[in-house]
Formats: sequence, C-alpha cells, structure tokens
Amino acid sequence: MLRRQEELRFAPETLERMRSCTASSGEWLDVVRDLQREVAIESGFRSAAGIETAVRRMQVAHTVKPELAKLSVYARANLAEDGTLKPGDPLPDVPLVGLDGQISMLKEWCGDLTVVCAGSWT
Repeated sequence: MLRRQEELRFAPETLERMRSCTASSGEWLDVVRDLQREVAIESGFRSAAGIETAVRRMQVAHTVKPELAKLSVYARANLAEDGTLKPGDPLPDVPLVGLDGQISMLKEWCGDLTVVCAGSWT
C-alpha cells in the first residue's frame, strides 16, 4: 500500500488535483485523504472501519516499523514547512474561526503566559 500510495501521490494528475483544490480554497490534504482511501479499497479493504484502519496504518507505518521510513511518504517527503516563530517571539494576533463559524482573535484567548501548540493530521 505504501508503494501504491507513493505512486499515486506524486503522479502528475494527483499533483494537479492538489493544486486545483488549493486554488479553489480547499485543502490539498483532502486530496491525499481521498487517495489513501482509494489505495485501501484497491488493496481489498471494504468496510469503513477497515478502510480507516488501513489509512491510519499507512500514515504511521514508519513509526511502527522504522525500516519503512525510506518507503513511507510521510517520513520521507513531508510537504509541510516549519514556521518562523521561535520561543520568546511576540504572539501574532491571528484570527481563529470556531466550529460555529464565529471569528475571534488569538490574543482574546491568551493570558500573561500562553503556550500555543499547533500540528497537522498527517
């Protein structure tokens, strides 16, 4: 599954789908999630639980079996970038969108000592 995922993920058609999705205010990771589900189904998984388990195993394969790190696209070709914030930098006052769609500013939620943690699903 890891080999097939890599083959599809870096195919010109998939990269174009990612660009198109991002250009229309979507997330390129949505394309990746769809692709991973396709690979799971192609590999014989049929139930929703089975498909999600297969996807999760593709995502963490390199942590469970370090020898797969050279094969796992998550370990080898992460498209994420490190941000520029460093410990001690002033807190940027960025907008936050709640699940209800209401917008507030980050500084509204912060006190004198604030730790901001961020991450990705991938």
